Formats: sequence, C-alpha cells, structure tokens
Amino acid sequence: MTTYNKISVIIPARESEATVRETVKSLLAQSCRPFEIIIVASSNDSTRSAIRDYIKNRTVKYIEIKPGKSYTRDAHLKRWVGANRAKGRYIFFTDSKATLKKDALKLAIKLSKQYKVEVVAGTAVSWQEDSGLLISKLQDKALIKNNPDFPFFGKLNINNFGNTESLPVTTALLLSKKAFNSIKKDFGLNFSKEASTYDDYVISWLLVKNGFEILVTNQVVSYHKHRIRWKQYFRQISRSGQSAALMLKYYPDCPFAKRRNFQVHAVLVLSLFILLLSVFTVFTKGLIGFVTIPAFVLFGLIVAGLVNVFIEKDFYTFFLPPITCALIYDFSIHFFKWRYFMNKNKTDQVLRYFQLH
Repeated sequence: MTTYNKISVIIPARESEATVRETVKSLLAQSCRPFEIIIVASSNDSTRSAIRDYIKNRTVKYIEIKPGKSYTRDAHLKRWVGANRAKGRYIFFTDSKATLKKDALKLAIKLSKQYKVEVVAGTAVSWQEDSGLLISKLQDKALIKNNPDFPFFGKLNINNFGNTESLPVTTALLLSKKAFNSIKKDFGLNFSKEASTYDDYVISWLLVKNGFEILVTNQVVSYHKHRIRWKQYFRQISRSGQSAALMLKYYPDCPFAKRRNFQVHAVLVLSLFILLLSVFTVFTKGLIGFVTIPAFVLFGLIVAGLVNVFIEKDFYTFFLPPITCALIYDFSIHFFKWRYFMNKNKTDQVLRYFQLH
C-alpha cells in the first residue's frame, strides 16, 4: 500500500459516533493512504467515543473546538479550523457520515496532475446499505437530483458557474493548500453564521472567482449517509431555500445565486398563473374546467415519471416527479421568505430552530 504524504483529510463531525468509524476505516483502506486524518468536533460532542483507539495511536488527529454559538451549524467552521491545521500539500474534505471508494484519493491526485488543476470535485451517492430506499433514489436518481450529477469529466470555472445545477460538495473535494490559502480569509465564514447549508457551494464560488478551475468527475466517489426520514429531508430542503437566499445576499455577483433567484421567481409566477387559470376555467367551464387543469398536471407528471424510468432503468423512479415538485415548491417558498421578509432583527428565533434540527 502506497502512503501519500501529501493529503490531509479534513472531517467535521457532529454526534457522528454511529458512522465516523466507518469513515476512518475507508480512509485507511485507500490504495493511497492520506498523510493525516483530521477530525474536528465540538468539545461536548460524542464522536470521540467511537474512535478512541485511533486517537490514542495517533492515526487520527482529533481537534476540539467550543460549540459554535454564533453559527447555525458549525461544520463549515470546523472545516476551516482543520484546513488551517493541515500539513499536507493537498486538502481533501469529506464527511463523518461518508465512506470513500477505495481509489478515490489516488484518482483525485492523479486527475489533479493530469489535467493540471488545483481542485478536483467528486460525486456523492447514497450509503450503500440505504441505496434501495425510495428517499435515496430521490436523491440519486430523480430528474432533478440532490446529489451532484457530474459527467465522466468536466470543468467548472467562472464562465459556466451559473449554467449548472450540480456544484461540488464537501463529501469528496480535493484542493491544494495553495487554493485553500487563496480563499481562507473569507471561506464563507460570515455566510455560515446565518446559513445552515450551501457553504460548499460558497467554497466553489470563491475558488473559481479567484481563478481556479475545478475538475468535476463522477469517477471520484463518496458514499454518503443521507437523511432517510422524510420529515428530516424536507427540513433539509427548507434550509437549502433559506441558504440560497442568503447566498444571493452575501455574494450578489455569484451567477449560481442569480440562477436560483430566477428559478424561484419562475416557479412562483408559474404557480400563480396555474392557480388563476384554474379559477378562471372553473368559472367559465364549470365541472369540466374543474378537472381540466389537474388532468394536465397529472399527465405531465406521468410523462416525467416515464422519462425518469427510461433514463435510470428503475421502476420506482416513476414515483419521483411529484415528490420533486413538492420539494421544489418548498424550496421556493423558503427562498422567497428569506429573500424578502427576513432580516437580522427577525432571524434569531428561526436560526435557533434550524440549529436544533
């Protein structure tokens, strides 16, 4: 087994005792092992209990910080702390609820050198034991996926940053120490004091804004333990809507944030149009009008479901489009609310809610 003395793996942790050991094992099983594994957790966190032996024999560097009272979720602060302590030439961000494909680190380094880029972003798919669940299929196989839908190889830069639905996530992100140093002064730390997600998108924006091209690929794979309860997942989507609005606030020049702003307004205008058209049709056509619009909507969902099955070759994906529509609407409502009705004087109670969930 080859030891790569260049890669520092950074893992933010929060009550991850059930999964973090598997994360560490997958890193130690890499065809090219990392130089150091740094786990950053709060001082009152239970994660330590699952990896005491790894900490004791110095396989893992375990850093404790004070609980982030000023942060809605302090994973981003933990990444920043870990990356600042890293001694490797490269930093690899992953998650305490993720495992890596055996050759992930080796391939990421190889691609970085082959394509002469400082940043390589891999994809995330559901934890293998959960992949058969409908909620996992929603995140991996829906027409509009929650997980990155990267090609075999592609490049992301400032010119096409606003033209994609898939941005890198911090479950499989390799960047050079040089690239990190160029963004560490900002790193989205102020953004993450208000927002509870989208911080990985902010990292990508800051990198491309500073002139770094990101190689995106579906060949560097992480298996992430997604939320498998519907209530939790809908809360995640609500937080995403909130964070997208805040991204536009903190980074108004970001093309991706502008894209989300346009999409949300398009969804809400279309919803209002359908509502008004439905009311008008009912008044002019009576009972026939009452069923016409829902029939068209149902037909569209059936077609989308069939397309989904054709693309993914999975019958259960037929049922995903109506769920996706509900999630898009939920995202849009929360984006709109935070974009226009929430200011700093009104956020304290809401931020406490997001911190607890």
